[in-house]
Formats: sequence, structure tokens, C-alpha cells
Amino acid sequence: MYLRLLSLLTLVFVFAGCQTLPPERVEEYPVEAPPTWASADERFTQIDYNRGWLEDINDPMLASLVDEAIANNYSLQAAAARLERSYAIAEISGANRWPSVSAGFRAARNQRNNAQGLRVVSNLNNTFTPTIDVSWELDLWGRVKNGHQAAIADWQAAQEVYRAARLSLATRVARSWVNVIEAKLQLELTEKTLESFENNQRIIEDQFKKGLARALEFQLIKSNVASTRANYERRKRLYDAAVRSFQIILGRYPDAELQVASSLPGIVAEVPVGLPSELLERRADIIESERRLAATSVRIDESKKSLLPAIRLTGSTGTASSQFEEIINSDFKIWNIAANITQPIFQGKRLSAGVKRAEANYNEAIANFGNTLLMAFSEVESALAAEKFYEVENQAQTISAQESAEAAEMAWEEYFKGLTEISTALESQRRAFNAESSKLQTNAQRIQTRLDLYLALGGDFKTVTENDSI
Repeated sequence: MYLRLLSLLTLVFVFAGCQTLPPERVEEYPVEAPPTWASADERFTQIDYNRGWLEDINDPMLASLVDEAIANNYSLQAAAARLERSYAIAEISGANRWPSVSAGFRAARNQRNNAQGLRVVSNLNNTFTPTIDVSWELDLWGRVKNGHQAAIADWQAAQEVYRAARLSLATRVARSWVNVIEAKLQLELTEKTLESFENNQRIIEDQFKKGLARALEFQLIKSNVASTRANYERRKRLYDAAVRSFQIILGRYPDAELQVASSLPGIVAEVPVGLPSELLERRADIIESERRLAATSVRIDESKKSLLPAIRLTGSTGTASSQFEEIINSDFKIWNIAANITQPIFQGKRLSAGVKRAEANYNEAIANFGNTLLMAFSEVESALAAEKFYEVENQAQTISAQESAEAAEMAWEEYFKGLTEISTALESQRRAFNAESSKLQTNAQRIQTRLDLYLALGGDFKTVTENDSI
């Protein structure tokens, strides 16, 4: 008896122990990738491909801030929990390929009354039955295996979702860090302008009291001071909000206390010539979409095989005795082995509709895959084009800020010499402030665009993805 059960268990574990491999990678993309990027600029030079994108942004504090966010950000921790859940689902699906083995113990007592002549005799019977039960669906057609393959592909897709969340968080930290620095510099610029206006106001007020300046001139400078002071308070509010928002990303308490760099980061690396579009193959959302497509593909096979007969093997062994001390005695053994085959005949089109649903899911996955590819191409092309636009704009803004500052200085000199109206001096200073503010904003946006490019590419410009640490 034990030999028969052992043979059954051996057969079960041989079949169930076969390794389940995930579905193969989809090689044919719905969208044809270009050999290079149409928006790439030929004047850009090659760089060292061994440097990470964090190294391309010249800021000594950025790398540690990214590490802090990855360690403490609650949204990323939630993404990690979802990844663990996906792995558990894959394990549950894989468990269906293995036999179900359970142990049980049943104890029962019954009483039977028998008539013996004029007397009624009561007989008490005890029964003790320990058993081991085995149940297993023989996966001859590979239906259970297909379900496990699909679950593995879903888990692989979940891994890419988590990887995308890490990279997205890292670039979000960099973006927010740039926003905080820009907000600080804008606040300092506004404060400096306010001090200049207040200094000029004191001079004009003194001249007005001496009868050397008109009331209109004094009124205009007071109006400009009040307007600049209001702008200064607005800049303080924006800086405070930027710092608190950044602290939330880092997982810190938002107390608005933060050590901030005194200048915007610099961009060390230039975009290589002929940046290959194959870099997109490492993008997490593309790999995720491909894994979703692979999962829906094997689920079509799984649903079709549900139309075939299901074969289930069951077996149990144990002992049965009226005496508790005899339950381990092999002389009282019991066992059974059974097999059943179930062929679906009519279920109200439920199974055939399941096949149609799986095929529809596959078609949807193909469309989603194509859309993901197109969006990836668009994001890279847009970032490359914006890179050039912002570089030219930043050069123009630098010249504008320099010229406007010199013009403002000349205008005030001429005003105090009586050679021009105060409105000209005030307007010149306003233009100088706006030009410097726009220069800061454009420079910050240029850095943001480079971060967009790294995010669109799924990393830096190197093709070896094993070195990526984010």
C-alpha cells in the first residue's frame, strides 16, 4: 500500500517540479523604431558612457538627497509593497502545479443499543483515524503551467513598475531640488531689488524735502517700492512652499528648514551624437508593457485549454482503530487511490467567452504596447528639441540680463544728474529685474529639460544598463 502511494507522490512531484519559465520576450514591436533621433544635434560630442545621469548634474548634494528619498519616501514604500504582493500572487499561481497534501485526524464515538432477550445492551465504539490526503490535477495540456507563466510575467511587469517608480522618484527629487534653488535665488534677487528701490526712495525723499525733487517723482518711487515689497512677500511664500514640498518627497517632516545650495546645478555632459534609439529598450514602462503583452498571450492558451478534459488524482493513507494506542500500528492501515476525468460539455458559453475575453485582452495589450512606444519616442524627441531651444534661449537671456543691468545703472545716473525722467530710471530697473528673473527661470528650465531627457531614456546616455543604480 505504501509503495503505491509513494509511487503516486513520486509521479506528482516529478511533473509538478518541472521549472516554469516566463513567456518569451516579444520581439516584434507594433511601432518601428528609428535608427537615431530626428531631434539630435550633430554638434553634440560623445561622452563617457560609464557615467550615471546623477554624475551629469554637477551638484554635490543631489546624490545623497536622491538616496534619502529612495530610503524614506512613503510612495515608493507603497510601490515596494505592491511588488511584494505581485510576487505572492505569482507564488500562489505556481502552487497550483504542485500536489495538495494535508494531514487529518478524526476521532469518533458512537453508541448502539441492542436487544438481548428482555434486556437492552448499549455498546460504545471508539474510532481513531489519522490520515494523509493527496490531491493533484494532472496538467497534461499545460493549462496550469500557462497560468503560472502569466503570473510570472505579471510579476516581471510589476518589477518594472517599481523600477520606473524609483527612477521617477529620483528625477522628481532632482526637479524639486532645482525648484527649491531657483525659488531661493528668485527670492534673493527680489530682496536685492527691493533694497535698491528703498535706497533710491530715501535719496529722492531727501531731495523732495529740500525741494530738489517733485512730488510725482517721490510718489512713483514709493509705488515701485510697495509693488516690489509685495513681490518679495510672494517670493517668500513660494520658497516656503517649495521647501516643504521637497521635504515631503524626502520623507522628512515639512518644517521648512533646509540647507539649500547657493547656485543652480550645472550640466556636465552633452548629448552624444547619434544617440541610439535602442536605449529605449531599457525603459521600465516599455519592458512592463511587453511583459503585460506576453502575459495576455499565454492566457489565451490557458483559456483555450480550459475546454479540454481535467484529470485529477487523489489518494489517502492512514490507520483506523478503536484503540488510541494502535493508531500507529500498520496492521490497521487503510488507503485509497482514485482518479477522475471531467470534460466540460455545457456551461452557457462561459468557457468560450473566456477565450474571447483573453483574445480581446491580448489585442488591447498590443495597442497599449504600441502607444507606450510612441509616447516614449515622443518624450525623447521633445526633450532633445527642448534641449536645443533652451540652450539658445538661455544665451539670449544672459545677454539681455547683462544689457538691462547696465542700462538701469546708466538711467539712474542720468536721473540724478537731471538728464532724464524718473519714469525712465524706474522702467529700466524693472526691465533689469525681469531680465535677471527670466534668466534664472530659463536656466532652471534647461536643467529640468535635461532631467526629462534622462527620464525619457530610462537613464543616462550609456547603453550598459547593469551599471544603473537607480
